[in-house]
Amino acid sequence: MTTIVVTDLESGSGKEKLEGHLNSDEFFGTDVFKTATFVIKDVKGQGEKYSVTGDLTIKGKTESKTFDMLVTDNSANASFEIDRTKFGIRYGSASFFNNLKDSAINDDFELNVNLKF
Repeated sequence: MTTIVVTDLESGSGKEKLEGHLNSDEFFGTDVFKTATFVIKDVKGQGEKYSVTGDLTIKGKTESKTFDMLVTDNSANASFEIDRTKFGIRYGSASFFNNLKDSAINDDFELNVNLKF
């Protein structure tokens, strides 16, 4: 978690500020929670497409997650959404705070997994 990098902003235009905020206790609290983990519990499928189920732990909270993974040659790829509020990350969430209007931050974020082997 300590390697969070904002890729859609340029240096000097808010990138460093956002990275600092994401590392703060209001979001991922990386001073205390230096890693997130995903422990695979079950894999089903064949050929190139698999369904993967496991336990995702962020900020000491664990949730089960199932997603599809595509395996080709020497790599495996998946993309799925995570609801940050299930891990205690509520900053700017319209699900918990009223009157945020345009200042609300989406509860879901996309996690892209690219494994090489």
